[in-house]
Amino acid sequence: MNTKYIKILSVVFMAVAAVGVSSCTLDSTEEAVTGKQQGSDIVLNIRTTSVSNQTRSATVISNGYDSNNKTSVTSAEMMMTNLTVGLFKSTGSTLDIKEVDIEGTGEEISSQKTISSTYSSGLPDAQKPANGDLVRVAINLPPSKVATIKGKAEEVWNVASATNFKATALTIDQALDMDNDGDVNPAELPMVGNSTIAFNSIADKWESTVTVHHLVSKVTLASLSVDFSTTKHTAASFTPTEIFLVGVPDKINLDMNDGTYAFSQGAYAGYYQGESTNATNQKDYLGTGTGIADVTMNASHTSYGTAYTLYTLPNNNDAGNLTFLVIKGTYSSDGQAWNSKTVYYPVFIGAKTTNVVQPNAHYVVNATIKGDGASSIADLASVTTATLSNAVPSTIQDLDVQVTVTDFDDESVTATFTNSGIISYQGLPDPVPGDLLFADGTWGTLDMFPDKTPVAIVFSTNVSAVDYAAGFQRGYAIALKDVSSSATMAWSTESIQLGTPVDITNQTKLDDYVASAGYMDGRSETNLITSTANYSQAVYPAAYAAVTTYESEVAHPAGTSGWYLPSIGQQYEWIKFFGGISTNPGTFHADNYCYWSGAASSTASAFNTAAKNCLKNTGATVDKSNMWTDIAGSGGYYWASTESAKGAGYAFSLNFDTDGSLYLAGNGTRSGTDLRVRPVLAF
Repeated sequence: MNTKYIKILSVVFMAVAAVGVSSCTLDSTEEAVTGKQQGSDIVLNIRTTSVSNQTRSATVISNGYDSNNKTSVTSAEMMMTNLTVGLFKSTGSTLDIKEVDIEGTGEEISSQKTISSTYSSGLPDAQKPANGDLVRVAINLPPSKVATIKGKAEEVWNVASATNFKATALTIDQALDMDNDGDVNPAELPMVGNSTIAFNSIADKWESTVTVHHLVSKVTLASLSVDFSTTKHTAASFTPTEIFLVGVPDKINLDMNDGTYAFSQGAYAGYYQGESTNATNQKDYLGTGTGIADVTMNASHTSYGTAYTLYTLPNNNDAGNLTFLVIKGTYSSDGQAWNSKTVYYPVFIGAKTTNVVQPNAHYVVNATIKGDGASSIADLASVTTATLSNAVPSTIQDLDVQVTVTDFDDESVTATFTNSGIISYQGLPDPVPGDLLFADGTWGTLDMFPDKTPVAIVFSTNVSAVDYAAGFQRGYAIALKDVSSSATMAWSTESIQLGTPVDITNQTKLDDYVASAGYMDGRSETNLITSTANYSQAVYPAAYAAVTTYESEVAHPAGTSGWYLPSIGQQYEWIKFFGGISTNPGTFHADNYCYWSGAASSTASAFNTAAKNCLKNTGATVDKSNMWTDIAGSGGYYWASTESAKGAGYAFSLNFDTDGSLYLAGNGTRSGTDLRVRPVLAF
C-alpha cells in the first residue's frame, strides 16, 4: 500500500482571557479579547485581571498562594493533567482521537504536545483529513470520561462523531472533584475548545488554532465589609462563619463552540449546596466550611480583609433554579455576644437579564452589609425567575452588592499530530547526553523528578534518518545494566550474512562511518536478526538477550523503540561522549579494528562515574540500589548488532581489553561466547 503520512498536524490551543468590567447591582456582563495572527506566527494578546488573597473550598490562600498545591490559584488554573484531541470530518464523523498523558502533577498550558496519525493515500476522501475538518479539544477530564471518548484501542473509538464528543457529560464531582478528596483542585478544572484544520504547504503540516475555555465558573468574594451607620443598629456587629454556594447544577457536558456554551445537557437532575451544617445535597468543595478567619466587623472595624474563591457549574436557570453565593455568620444588633443570632446573606450569581451563570466566567463579588440578614437558608426556596427582583429576602436590610465579571486568566497550549504513532512529551526541555530516561518515557534528572524510576542514560541526540522517519526523533539511551547481570554469550551459532557489512579499516572510513547517522541504525540491524527464519535464543542469543530477556528484566518505556543491540556507531558515540576519548584512534589495522591505546580502564571508569553521579539524589524516593551495573574496565567485551566486512562469521564488538586498550573490533567470530550485551533504545 502506498502510504502518505500526514507529517505534522499542529494544533495550537489558546485559552484567551476576556476582560468584561461591569460594576452593577446583582448584574453582570462579559466581553471577549482574542488572539491575532502576524505572518506565520500566532501572537496571543492577553489582558487579565486577578484577585489576591483568594481561597478555594476550605483552604485559605494568602496573597493568591495555595499552601496545599504550592502554587497560586491563577497559575494552578493554567495547568492540565491530561489532554484529549479529536479530529473529525467537516460532516462530523470521527477521523482520529488521541489522548496525551501529562506527567507528574501536571504542567502549564504553554507547551507543545505531539500526537501521531497516519493515513493511507489510498483511502477515500471521507477517511482522510482535509481543509476545514474539525478539531475538538478536552483538557482535564476524569480517566473514565477519556475512555468514553477515546475507546480502548487506536482507531476503535467509543465516540463516533463530533456530536458524540460534545455530548460527553460530567457529573458535578467529575468536574469539580476529580480526585474525590472533597476539595477542588484548580489544576484539574475541565476545559474545551474547537476549531478547523488547514494544510500549510510551506511547513508541510496541518495546522489549527484552538481557543480553549474553562467549563466551570469561578466565584470570588473579593471584599466584605459592614456599614451600620445608616441603620438603627449603629452598635451592631457581624462575624462571618462560613461562605458557600447554593443552587449548583449536577452536571455539564462538552458542548462549547467558540467559547459559547450550548447548555444541551438536558434538564438537571438536582442541585447541590456547600453549607457544612446542612447534609441535604451537600458538597464540601462548594463551601469553605467553618474554619474561615474569625473576624468581627463593627463600626470601628468595618472590613473583613480575607477573600474567598469557590467554583461552580454553569446554570441556565432550568425550571427557575438559581445559583447564589451565601455569606453566613452571627449578627448582633448591639454588638453583644449573648444577643447574637445566625444569619444568611445571599448574593445572586448570574446575569440579571438572562439569569444564567456562564462557564469560564469569574464572578467577583464585593459586598457591604448594612443590616440584619435572613434567619434561614430556606428563605431562598421561594426565589425563582418570577421573583428575582426579590432575590434578597425582605428581612435583609440594605445589602449592597457589586458583581464584576471577567474571564479566567488563560494561556496557550500546543498539540501536534505527527507520523508514526509515537506520543511525545513536549513541555520538557530537549534531551541532552547525560540525561536520564525514565520508566514513563520522560527524561531529565533526579533533581527534576525525584520520584521517577530511571531505566537508561541518554548518550546521543543524533539519530538516523530511519529512526527519525519512524518517529524516534530525540535520541538514543543506553541501559543501566548488562543483560542478566553481565552474562556472556555468542552473537550467533551460524555464519550467514544478513545485511550490509561495515569496514572501518582506515581513518577516512571511520570518519565517514561516525559522521553518517545512517550507521546509527542498531534498531534496523537488530530487526534484520530477529526477522531471519532461523532466529531463536539458541541461534542468535545476543539479539534475543537484548530484545526479549532484558525486556523481562527492565520494561522499555512507552513511546520508545524497545531494547535492541546497539550498532558499532552507537557504541562509538557512547564511549566518545562519556569516556572523553580522542576522536583519533591510535592505530588502524587491515583486519577490521581500531583502538585507543591505554583507554579501556579510564573510559569505563569515566562512564561508570558519570552514570552513578546521574543516580545520586538524596531526595529521590525510588530505590536505586539494584538499578545499575558497572561496565567492566578490563575484559568487558560487548556485542554490537553490526556485521563485519571481514566475513560472514564476524560481527563488531566494543572491547575494554585486558591489555588496557579500547577496541572497535570487527575481527571477532560470532560464535565467541565471552561477550556481554548492554542494550540501547531510541526515543
